[in-house]
Amino acid sequence: MRDDAAGRQPSQAGSDGHDVVRPLESTVEVQARSQDADSPDVISELGMKVFRIRKLKGELAKNMSQGTERRALQERDRERCMGLEREAQENRARAADLSAEAQRLQEQLLSVKRKAAKHESEAKRLDVEADEKKEECVQREMTVAEGEKRCSDLDRELSALKAALDIDWTSS
Repeated sequence: MRDDAAGRQPSQAGSDGHDVVRPLESTVEVQARSQDADSPDVISELGMKVFRIRKLKGELAKNMSQGTERRALQERDRERCMGLEREAQENRARAADLSAEAQRLQEQLLSVKRKAAKHESEAKRLDVEADEKKEECVQREMTVAEGEKRCSDLDRELSALKAALDIDWTSS
């Protein structure tokens, strides 16, 4: 059905959404002019149509307001989701960096542990070598002590022999 006053279908909506209702108002006005406006039935019917149109306008305004609010909420939610996706991507990148850093540190730790084991082994070897050297030193000290005792014994023996022979050793 075409609306003669507006030149559009009543179901077509414009940018403000009221274009759906405006053709209906125009249709009622055209009907009022074309029919006998003084007839109580026509006046009653037109009044009901005007009432329904106003009611539709109110519902339409309410729906448009709710639609605008919903679109705003959807846009806000979409922006929030995009922000959360960016944050998640940054967190994944950070996690990958931290994982790589952990791997590098794990490799360093293993290297340090290997070096520590090598140094510990070397320290044990040096401890054994030091113990052997200490034992050698003790043996040498004992040998020196025995040699000194032997020298002392030999000096006493020589002194005893000199005294027994009563020879003057300083003059010869």
